[in-house]
Amino acid sequence: MGFGRHILVALLCGLLWAAPVAAGLQEEIAAAVAARDRHDYPTATRILTRLIRQDKLPKQALGSVYGMRGVFWQEQREYYRAIADFTRATQLIPEQGEPYNNLAWIFATCSDPDFRNAELALKNALKAVELLKESPDSLDTLAAAHAEAGRFEEAVQVMERVVAWCEKQGEPTRLEVARQHLAAFRQGQPWRDQLRRP
Repeated sequence: MGFGRHILVALLCGLLWAAPVAAGLQEEIAAAVAARDRHDYPTATRILTRLIRQDKLPKQALGSVYGMRGVFWQEQREYYRAIADFTRATQLIPEQGEPYNNLAWIFATCSDPDFRNAELALKNALKAVELLKESPDSLDTLAAAHAEAGRFEEAVQVMERVVAWCEKQGEPTRLEVARQHLAAFRQGQPWRDQLRRP
């Protein structure tokens, strides 16, 4: 989750490719994302809640909607609701790594200490790494989970892989974020999510 919007895009792609997709679903999702992009979170979450309550979506699509709504809750610092939605998504689509990654990110980096839990962060991060085939997002989250658990040597080792990947891919924005995380871990500091207020 350290790289932000990439997880939301992955959830959206998973939703749009879910089969069969209910008629009009893409338009509803596009409207929710547009509302979120305008920082109109009440409208965005209302649209997704309506889709969930219709109880007409295939399991894959429903899990993705829960995951997306979890992202929206997380961006509003509604961590309890975000955790509930990500957990529901893991139950509906256990083969998808993004909800596990998002749970791990909250448990490892949440600015509110009441929601941090190193054990749950590591458990969910390891599952995300397995399912997402060691993607840079999942490795970033795993490094943050190690740091939250006080395992800074492991955090540095994992984060160095992410930095190398970003350098190789030529992604300067992601590289800057990865280097910030790596610097914190080298100083023996866990990362704290720095979500901007909507």
